[in-house]
Amino acid sequence: MVELKGASDNMYVRNVKFAKLGLVLSVLALVSSITVYAGISTGYIGSTQAGMVVGSTGLSTSVPRLTVNAVDSSGNDLNGMYVSLSLNGSLIQSNFTPTSFKLNSSQTYTVTVADYSGYTFDHWGNGSTLRTMTISISSNTALTAIYRKVGSGVPQGESILTVKTIDSSGGSISGLYTSLWQNGTLISSADSPASFMVNTGAIYQVIVSSYGNYTFDHWSSGSTDLMITTNTSDPADLNLVAIYS
Repeated sequence: MVELKGASDNMYVRNVKFAKLGLVLSVLALVSSITVYAGISTGYIGSTQAGMVVGSTGLSTSVPRLTVNAVDSSGNDLNGMYVSLSLNGSLIQSNFTPTSFKLNSSQTYTVTVADYSGYTFDHWGNGSTLRTMTISISSNTALTAIYRKVGSGVPQGESILTVKTIDSSGGSISGLYTSLWQNGTLISSADSPASFMVNTGAIYQVIVSSYGNYTFDHWSSGSTDLMITTNTSDPADLNLVAIYS
């Protein structure tokens, strides 16, 4: 008879070795999964987290933010002033002051602030009197729009454009949304009767809206177009009247 005990012992030893090898491989697989997870959390595979742009190299850079604030001529904060952000002539975001937007550092945007509640835009903190500012940033940037009270005087080179809405009998209508545009960009908006600060000699477009029982019929000039173009170098174009039926 052939003794098989030694073969059984060898088989046992091999089984133990394979079991140990399987344990080692399991540990390695666990370590590998932990490494992959850590890679995701630190950005080695590329992602965007909490305002951070994570590239394929695992290096993170902050997304530049544009902050827009509004103050009066005395430096007091003005909250709730409408701010619009446009790209290539199209509105992409809007909010009320104080507000901030995330921007792509490789693109150029336009920022426009509107008038509201007795305050009209006067200038930006950098001295520019253009209501719409063109901007491209690569790091966090703050803009401050300075407003003044309506009736506190008109700066040189600017004029006040008024828009009134009346019914067919000449009665005043209040609360109809009115917007001021220039080159396809919304400059400002207000409820009628509305007043806008404009650059003297510039061309603007004014649009009024219908609401409730009031439907736009025509302008006092006879035009029946909802949008009217006005040249502020002509004093007659600074006082617009929209007639409703």
